[in-house]
Amino acid sequence: MKCFRPDRFVEVKRIICNPKTKLVFSPLVYTPKEVKGRISLGDDFVREILEKGEVLYVKQKENNGGNQDRL
Repeated sequence: MKCFRPDRFVEVKRIICNPKTKLVFSPLVYTPKEVKGRISLGDDFVREILEKGEVLYVKQKENNGGNQDRL
């Protein structure tokens, strides 16, 4: 499993960053395959996020049958 993908991290940060709010955060950016890998390793942090976390942003994909990107 690949570790950190800086291009995905930078893209997500660019999409949701608002310099006016001065909110400091570090998004976790995983593909579905990477999430499954983290769960199979027993990553309780990722498991708790999936169980208790809230979707903050959903982007509708264009021309793709209603699929969504979630952040």
